[in-house]
Amino acid sequence: MQGSIAIQVLPETDREDIFNKVDKVIAYIDQTGLDYEVGAFETTVDGEFDELMDIIKKAHELMLEEDMDGVNCYIKTSFRKNGDGWSIEDKTKKYRK
Repeated sequence: MQGSIAIQVLPETDREDIFNKVDKVIAYIDQTGLDYEVGAFETTVDGEFDELMDIIKKAHELMLEEDMDGVNCYIKTSFRKNGDGWSIEDKTKKYRK
């Protein structure tokens, strides 16, 4: 089942270290080979259901491996029964400069 997720990772760490931690999750998403787009508040990823659920799980694991008390992840999902949902490109192409 094809779909999309949007994931916002908020590690419980010093303000100065937040981007370094989030970059680890983005690097993991990049190495999956899936289509993704980093935004100011969240990263959106297109893929198959199981692949996307693995990303959500791995994001938590990566953060909890770090020296911090915890992590908050805010997640949106979009899946359609017939797999005919809109891709990142479909949703954003008219807004790109």
